[in-house]
Amino acid sequence: MAEVLLRGGFDDWMEWFGKKRNIKVPGVTEDAGALVEIFQRRHLLVHNGGVVNKFYLSKVSGPELPVLGDRLHVGTQYLENSVDELTVAGVKLSFSLLQKMAPNEVDLEELSHRLEHLSFDLLSAGYFRPVFSLNDWHLGFVKDSERRLIVMVNKWIAMKKMGLAERVCIEVAEWDTATLSGTYRLAKLALIDDNAAAYSLVKAMISAGELRRESWRDWPLLEGVREFELKNIGSADKIWVVAFGGEHTHPNTEDGRNAEA
Repeated sequence: MAEVLLRGGFDDWMEWFGKKRNIKVPGVTEDAGALVEIFQRRHLLVHNGGVVNKFYLSKVSGPELPVLGDRLHVGTQYLENSVDELTVAGVKLSFSLLQKMAPNEVDLEELSHRLEHLSFDLLSAGYFRPVFSLNDWHLGFVKDSERRLIVMVNKWIAMKKMGLAERVCIEVAEWDTATLSGTYRLAKLALIDDNAAAYSLVKAMISAGELRRESWRDWPLLEGVREFELKNIGSADKIWVVAFGGEHTHPNTEDGRNAEA
């Protein structure tokens, strides 16, 4: 069965997920124009030198299609976008299948927890488009209220990194954190770039044992707060010296695909 399935094409694979496993994932098993184009371009490059043929045109859709005989290429941006699309599709399909196999709520919550951690790893590595897509999808089924807050915050961080800071500020402004823990009050301050207030809260949380040094050092959410410290706080008064008793240079928190090794 597996060998037959692997020999099939994209449509065969999605039919297996849809009809055999009753898994429907928008943008993957249905309305998957971007994924279809990626696979069809791969076929063109391997079998037809990248030259657009009738079969390619019969499979893809969109407002700006190439014409018969055009030669398609794969540039850096196209490749990065394709990797993002394939990553998201693979994760969504894998977790959707595992959800079907999970026998109880405990297992489903564990899957949700693992998805949350995977998303954070991608966020830390600078893969912001996949993080946005996965967390937006995750919000559709996450049940635990605490975990839902984490998913929302990670989605907002990704949106901000994608240049959607204005939209984030509008959404976050309506978020009532008055009764939530310091972590979420800190998240709100950092997301709206109130870095001075966020910095004060960071110091208080570290003193109270509510924020680990690894979080201060590595959490993408706090990039702006770390930059605030770098520009406004003297070396002897920096958190790493005062709270943790050592010197520390803040890491490069730019997109992990572009950061220097």
